[in-house]
Amino acid sequence: MAESNSTKRSPRFKDLTGQKFGRWTVLGFHSIYTSGNLLWLCRCECGVEKTVWGCRLKSGHTLSCRNCARKTHGKCRTPEYQAWTNMHGRCNSVNSQYHGGRGIKVCERWRAFENFLTDMGQKPFPEASIDRIDNDGNYSCGHCEECLRNGWPANCRWATDKEQQRNTRQNRMLTYNGKTMCLAEWGELLGIEYNILWARLNRGWSVAKTLSIPVRDWGRQSD
Repeated sequence: MAESNSTKRSPRFKDLTGQKFGRWTVLGFHSIYTSGNLLWLCRCECGVEKTVWGCRLKSGHTLSCRNCARKTHGKCRTPEYQAWTNMHGRCNSVNSQYHGGRGIKVCERWRAFENFLTDMGQKPFPEASIDRIDNDGNYSCGHCEECLRNGWPANCRWATDKEQQRNTRQNRMLTYNGKTMCLAEWGELLGIEYNILWARLNRGWSVAKTLSIPVRDWGRQSD
């Protein structure tokens, strides 16, 4: 049941008027329900006006009226559209520790699904997911006005689960001979088990020493 607009006097009230969430533009506050959820009057880029839950706007769970999406590209049920929706959801949510919570953004060109699909193409395999090449960078196409103005490069790819796991902030990245990779990748390249490389680093070995000494010679080396 809706209540009056008196909630706008609350110091906790955050006005979303004028903000864009996907294809929605917030026109103004509508009402609050007894559950505490706020409803906002929004206009989709196709012209449809509708009340939308504020929590769904901010979480990225709704990015358009969906009717326009069905008419314009007819791909609402595709995995690429789901990846695009999830990308916006992560960046719109301040509770997403590694995305919206630390200021990761989606560039202006990719706020439209059609542009995202043109640039990224279809998933090359069913398990592919969208991955930022620079984990501290944005979801950026590299060539729209916003990207060019801010110097944002093309920063996304379709990746395997393995590539995703290795491209996280928790991984230890090592640079050696001008090449930077995570510890697991160095282990695969050199044929040295991950736990051996980790033990070497924990013993205070330099990166060069850790990666250059074969396992058979490890016991002969002094710290």
